[in-house]
Amino acid sequence: MKNSMGLTGESSNHKLAAVFASGPAARDAAAQLVDALGLDAGQVDVVQPGDQAPGRKLEPESRGIWHTLIRAHLWLGLAGAVIGAILYFLLAAGNVPFVVDNPAWAASMLIVLCFVAGLLAGGAVTVRPDHAPLIRAAGSALRDGKSLVVVHARDVQQLRQAKAELEKHDADVIPTL
Repeated sequence: MKNSMGLTGESSNHKLAAVFASGPAARDAAAQLVDALGLDAGQVDVVQPGDQAPGRKLEPESRGIWHTLIRAHLWLGLAGAVIGAILYFLLAAGNVPFVVDNPAWAASMLIVLCFVAGLLAGGAVTVRPDHAPLIRAAGSALRDGKSLVVVHARDVQQLRQAKAELEKHDADVIPTL
């Protein structure tokens, strides 16, 4: 079960795609991967040219993405505000003239600026820039008539194991962070 207090709302934060020349090769590799690592059937998808909505197989957790959007912005915005308050108290304790002469202004500006920086970090977490190379490579492979095995790993260790297993099949493997 996913931790309800975590930063993301997705059950699978790590993904990889392996490019295969044919559908049968991709299906065989997917079956061997599930057997070798004991993955749940829902963690491995085969995407082939002509599949309806291949994006759903690449990013199947649309509800989790919305939870990630809310959680990341909430937690990182609050963390930024707390960092701003700590920064204010450190500067005030250090007798920085502007902070000492304008305590309300300095405190509000530091807290607001750090809050906004936290919100920006939340946006970066939500956008998942580490997924862009995988999605681009997957789209290119599908346009070229190749098939994909997509793995939705639950943790970094599972991602590494899946990558090592798929590399045994001489597949071009594209992981996320």
